[in-house]
Amino acid sequence: MLNYKLTYFNMRGRGEIIRYLFAYSGIKYEDNRIEWADWPNIKPTIPFGKVPILEIDGVIIHQSLAIARYLAKENGVAGKTPLEQALVDAIVDTIDDFMSMFPWAEKDHDVKKRAFNDLLTNVAPGLLQDLENFLGNKNWLVGESQQQDWGSSKLPQLTMSRLAACLGKTAALLPQHTVKDPDTLLLSLEEGRGWISEEQETPVL
Repeated sequence: MLNYKLTYFNMRGRGEIIRYLFAYSGIKYEDNRIEWADWPNIKPTIPFGKVPILEIDGVIIHQSLAIARYLAKENGVAGKTPLEQALVDAIVDTIDDFMSMFPWAEKDHDVKKRAFNDLLTNVAPGLLQDLENFLGNKNWLVGESQQQDWGSSKLPQLTMSRLAACLGKTAALLPQHTVKDPDTLLLSLEEGRGWISEEQETPVL
């Protein structure tokens, strides 16, 4: 059995989708959460000086999407064919383009919160509409089953939906859209229900 250790800040951010995939798969892992005050001393010990990183029996993978893609492939949710995998990657990268706009490293909390609010108010609705247009009359963005890909109508929007909810934007952004409710897949799983409960206590910013 492989040993997994995820290292990231005690926040959701770019660690959220990785924790989600661990919960969805039911794989046990060590969730090593760093506090911001400790980061200056820890940073020099991290490859490339960035987190998240995932250690697998001593082998380190950096970059959040590389980690997520590895976990998706290992658990059969990366797409069944090369074409499906490419479509999944396109959706995930589209979400990542949006996530990259957030000032995660901003130290002024008020400045950061204003920027988050602006993006969620003025940019997110357009992205949600694009996702809904891509979804069309299908049940899933890619494939025909929730088992097929981590770019389903629920998984890639997890972080954006949680950001919106925590900043009080859910009512303004999500009800009119089909692409919503990212927790649905996990609520039927014991591991997922536990993770959702625990993650509600994790800071967004």
